[in-house]
Amino acid sequence: MSDTATQAAQAVTTIRAALAAATPTPASATPAASSTATSALGGQPMKVVNTDGSGVVIRSRPEDHARVPDGFLEGELVTARC
Repeated sequence: MSDTATQAAQAVTTIRAALAAATPTPASATPAASSTATSALGGQPMKVVNTDGSGVVIRSRPEDHARVPDGFLEGELVTARC
């Protein structure tokens, strides 16, 4: 596997892990949450990395033609809001 493919696979794995950590569970399965609790993604600054300088393209839907004329450059700090 090439370095680019390896980095892409690592990025996908990292994103999936972060999304899994942020996925809510049914209220009956969890104890009462504190009002100060924050999900793994919500409100925490993160840096765009492992894009080989390409950055990230934003899409409104998971389709190639649904690109929004915006994105993030490699190394840029971003904050996800859930």
